[in-house]
Amino acid sequence: VGLRMRSTILPVHALFLGKVLAVTVTVLLQALLIIFFTRFVYGVQWGSQWGFLLFALFSAAVFSTALGVAATALTRDGRSAANMLNVIIPIFTFTAGGYIRIDYPGRILSFFQQISPSFLAQTAIFNTVYNGSMTEAIRCLLFLWLAAAVLTGAGVASLRRNWV
Repeated sequence: VGLRMRSTILPVHALFLGKVLAVTVTVLLQALLIIFFTRFVYGVQWGSQWGFLLFALFSAAVFSTALGVAATALTRDGRSAANMLNVIIPIFTFTAGGYIRIDYPGRILSFFQQISPSFLAQTAIFNTVYNGSMTEAIRCLLFLWLAAAVLTGAGVASLRRNWV
């Protein structure tokens, strides 16, 4: 499919941007579906700051897309990238306390929590929903955007070597 797509008259960067936008929008729509389903079916309260919550979800969607782009570009194979992400994502989830609550993480695990994208997104969302520190939420989202920019840059740089 990739070879056929590149044989079209569209520039490569337009194909790449279209794919990235489509994946990001799909992830965001999935998150919104979960939010609205749980809100109206289960009565889950998602707080009153809907704009910031949507921005936090969008930030997480952009990061996850950037992570996928970087993994695919660096491994040059979709299956290898999927295998790599299938190992990395559960580690991110564990460090964020996604499987079990970690009350006293210690210095080492605390460091890994602070750089875990799952922890950053979770902290931003929880601080938004439960009226926590908005300064902390903004810090987490800025770090996610910075990481997304670095991953996107690495992915694009790796892909450029293949296209040129």
